[in-house]
Amino acid sequence: MNEEEAYSSSFDLYEQAGTKISGIDWESDPPELIDARLQEAEADLNEAYEIVNTIQPKPESAKPSAPYALRELILGKTVYVSAAREVATAQVHILNAGDAAAIYQYADWSLEMHAAQENLELARTRLSVSDTHMDGINMTLVPMDMRSDITEAKALNAIFAEHITSLERSVELALES
Repeated sequence: MNEEEAYSSSFDLYEQAGTKISGIDWESDPPELIDARLQEAEADLNEAYEIVNTIQPKPESAKPSAPYALRELILGKTVYVSAAREVATAQVHILNAGDAAAIYQYADWSLEMHAAQENLELARTRLSVSDTHMDGINMTLVPMDMRSDITEAKALNAIFAEHITSLERSVELALES
């Protein structure tokens, strides 16, 4: 596979992962389905990274490089998926807490809510790592037509951070009651 084919294949896998991620409805999809989709996206991203990583940058080149930009996007999105999987796990704990409360098992409810809280903290940390990675991309090495992709990935992180904050507040309020 030559460099152009490798880039194209990697880009297609990256786009495929993005489609799987954007198809998630965090409000209505069951957490198990969300996690399955995220696992599929993660597999696509891992394969895309392996392929794009075979493209060697030109020594001492300061020209914009699509493979560089794609590699950085893949790395940032992979960490985003890791954060999203923690949120899906937190949602499972929240549902389990609801089941426990329905049968008056308040000790189990508390354990599940605290577990959800821990998963949300992990998600926030991982999303912060993704943000840091995206902020560290050398934009002078990103082709003009890919700069909007970087901006879009940053916006996706910001929107997801709001979702995490909303869930954290709900869990905190429940635990305070």
